[in-house]
Amino acid sequence: MFIVICEKKKKRFRFSKPESDLIIESIVMSTFDIQIPTLNPKLGKIMQVAYIVDDIDEGMKDWHDKYGIGPWVVMRDEKPLSNAKYRGDKSEEVVISAAFAYQGDLQIELIELRKIVPTMYKEVLDRGQIDLQHYGVLAEGFEAANEFASSNGFVPVVESGIKGLAQMNYVEATDFTKNVFGPDEQAFMKTPEGHGVVLEIIQDNSMTKPYFSGMKEMIDGVPEGQLIKEFKLSDLSSMGVLLPALGKFLVKKLLGKV
Repeated sequence: MFIVICEKKKKRFRFSKPESDLIIESIVMSTFDIQIPTLNPKLGKIMQVAYIVDDIDEGMKDWHDKYGIGPWVVMRDEKPLSNAKYRGDKSEEVVISAAFAYQGDLQIELIELRKIVPTMYKEVLDRGQIDLQHYGVLAEGFEAANEFASSNGFVPVVESGIKGLAQMNYVEATDFTKNVFGPDEQAFMKTPEGHGVVLEIIQDNSMTKPYFSGMKEMIDGVPEGQLIKEFKLSDLSSMGVLLPALGKFLVKKLLGKV
């Protein structure tokens, strides 16, 4: 694990380059090589890395100018969490702007908190954290993945969604004697600044797949030379996917299976 300090804003990232190739000083990086740890398959697959930024437009431009990341698709003033609990209590309404880009098959998310309420994003801002906010994990066995995380040093931060339809939980590492990564990667239980790493565990089903496959298609469709494309969160939810999923959910609800 290597940390490079880039530019005067002191953004810290993990790089997979050998230490001999790195110069630790205030520099502009022309490439951006994110190291992704090996995750225990019981949790799923890491699909995303996410960072908090002060301003979404500055963030997109900054990442493009420094690291060549882009094009970006951006949603503004959206409310992505439904039926949510925050640290065990009903969550206040969370409003964010978020931008998405890809490096290979890895989704990169930048998040700007637009409504200052108690939330995991505000926790990051309050402690001045400038490194990784979370890894996004796609899990086929959602309940089993959360149980595995709970028994391996993680506690719930945000629980959201509707059981039997689509769910998304954020869990935070608090027991650093445990390890859900590779045998030599226990250090990833903490962020480079020493905070407990957060995993966004996303239920893998027809309702959530568009947040990755649909997002990738949207980004691939951005015209050459265009850096930013606006979209709405609802653009990712087609009626062809939504109606069958709702139908199955209602049947299970009537049968008392959810």
